Amino acid sequence: MRKSFFKIAVVVVLAVCSTFLVGFGNLSNEQTIAASGGIVPSSAIKKTFVYVATDSSRSHGLTSEGLIYAWGGNSSSGSLGIVGSAMSVRPERVVVPDGLTFSTFAISDTSTLAVSVDGELWAWGNNADGRLGDGTETHITHPTRIGVEDNWSQVSIGRGHSLAINTDGELWAWGLNSHGQVGNGTTTVQLTPVQIGVANNWTSISTGASHSLALNSDGELWAWGNNSGGRLGIGNTTNSDEPVRVGLESNWTSISAGSSHSAAINEDYELWTWGANANGRLGDGTTTQSTIPVHIAPGTEWASVAISVAAHSLAITTDGYLYAWGINGGGRLGDGTTEERHAPIRIGSENNWVQVVAGSSQSFGLNSNNELFGWGSNNQGRLGDGTSVERHVPTMITSPYALDLDDLIQKISDLEKQIADLEILLEDLEKLLEDLAKDVDALETLIDTLEGLIDDLQKELAGLQGGTGAQGPQGPQGESGIRGATITRGTAFPTANVRVGDIFINSTTWNIYELMSVGPNVWESFGNIRGPQGDQGYTGEPGQGGDDGVTMTHLILVSGAFAALWACSILVFFITIRRLRKSIPS
Repeated sequence: MRKSFFKIAVVVVLAVCSTFLVGFGNLSNEQTIAASGGIVPSSAIKKTFVYVATDSSRSHGLTSEGLIYAWGGNSSSGSLGIVGSAMSVRPERVVVPDGLTFSTFAISDTSTLAVSVDGELWAWGNNADGRLGDGTETHITHPTRIGVEDNWSQVSIGRGHSLAINTDGELWAWGLNSHGQVGNGTTTVQLTPVQIGVANNWTSISTGASHSLALNSDGELWAWGNNSGGRLGIGNTTNSDEPVRVGLESNWTSISAGSSHSAAINEDYELWTWGANANGRLGDGTTTQSTIPVHIAPGTEWASVAISVAAHSLAITTDGYLYAWGINGGGRLGDGTTEERHAPIRIGSENNWVQVVAGSSQSFGLNSNNELFGWGSNNQGRLGDGTSVERHVPTMITSPYALDLDDLIQKISDLEKQIADLEILLEDLEKLLEDLAKDVDALETLIDTLEGLIDDLQKELAGLQGGTGAQGPQGPQGESGIRGATITRGTAFPTANVRVGDIFINSTTWNIYELMSVGPNVWESFGNIRGPQGDQGYTGEPGQGGDDGVTMTHLILVSGAFAALWACSILVFFITIRRLRKSIPS
């Protein structure tokens, strides 16, 4: 039977093992197994952003893990840096090489620059006029490293040109230069980074649509590029193709450049703005442009300011309150209306804001809880709340793809424990398999012995066949034939009688006639004639051989051998089940 019972038992044991192992791990109901094989949260939790930027129809956020997420419209040049989508209404992770993380980034309408934690410069999106700095004007549809330098620390990008500062404090610029916004003393397009001046004490940069601002470590403010509306703040509207100092003050701490106006905060927490003033974007209560800085809301202490590439402005006070002014289409100011504001108006009652950013028609803010809020136009999902509905007040942005750091750390810790338990289980299973292998060897030896016994019994049974039966007796002699009737010839036969045959008896031929008419004296008499004696019967055939002889002892031995085989199979099955149940955690 070739160990068939044992093989069946092994198959059953393996099936039971699979059933037990399917339930291993006690994974939490809060987790599901992804197609890729990883464990991901099944519930929606907040994304932990530490920095956000926005422009015309898209936005990016940087997480505390150094990952960049993008949402909103995705141009044909690949401005979002994600794969296979014309737009995204929720934050999606920008696809980058494994292990690459970032320290900061900047975006314009369709282009992105980012600095890795290793100081490398990366870029993607629209590359018209060489704004990405790779020496070409070919669009880059996925994040690509620019140059070989690894000492970049800050970047800023406008509507065609870019600025950067390295760890040596040097200022570099490239891209569109039609108004001298690159700052290298020309108006020629610059396809690769060029150093601006020889100073190495630059600390902060900001690009407008076509002009540039920068601060140095001495607190001096410098501006260059397009000066329409007085956006450079130098007292006139003349363009400059190289940096020009703004005023004589040396106490500036932060700057922001928009499409046609500019803003800065000094070390006394005073807010100053200048440039075009349509829609009240300067916040001085008027719509009159100014070619020099104007003090906004004297007496209020400001911590940060952000102005858009359109016509609205946002700022946070030192006590964490949010203010907004300027154009209010789509509810971008966040005051619950679409009414234009010419002076700062407080937004809500919260006082825990830490960062704000103004896009073309939308706004974002981060609070001290790392909660992200968005408001204003939501065309193409630029707010990232999963809809395209505009929001007139700050609305928290949540996502099923979000990553809450504390929650993630806890899940990783739980997973590590489960992996440790799995390693212990695997060790136990390896030992179990070793024990089973020993049992298999012993059982195979027993089965070989039993099969040999069965073969011997079968041979012995074959030797017990019965002998040939005795020859049967001779059959009896046959009986005498039946005596025939004696026929006496008649005295007269009509001539019409017809002879129909003859009978030959004892050498005498008797003619048989069919009597056509019967007259007198047709038959004289009928006599009897005895037939000859029958032959003697044949001798009987020999008797058939007897059946094989089987004793009750042999039947018991054969049945016992088969029962032993079944018992071995059942024994190994239950031993294996018992060991598995002991080794697998409940």
